Amino acid sequence: MPATFIRRRLSEGRLRSLTPREAEVLRLMALGYTNPQIARKFEFSVGTAKLHAQHIYAKLGVSDRTHAAARAVEMGLTTPL
Repeated sequence: MPATFIRRRLSEGRLRSLTPREAEVLRLMALGYTNPQIARKFEFSVGTAKLHAQHIYAKLGVSDRTHAAARAVEMGLTTPL
């Protein structure tokens, strides 16, 4: 199986594992929004934004925002900046 096919299938599965809110938070993270900015946009606490980020990292198998943003581009949630 070609590597691109395998990566695409993994990305599709990971995207489906995110809740709609997590997908939107991930998209904003990839666009460079900070946790306080995300919290203001959705009218929830910064702690809730951080919790969403932690869930996103776990579901995507990454350890930081940079890798999560790269995964968001890979999954087609946003385009590279």
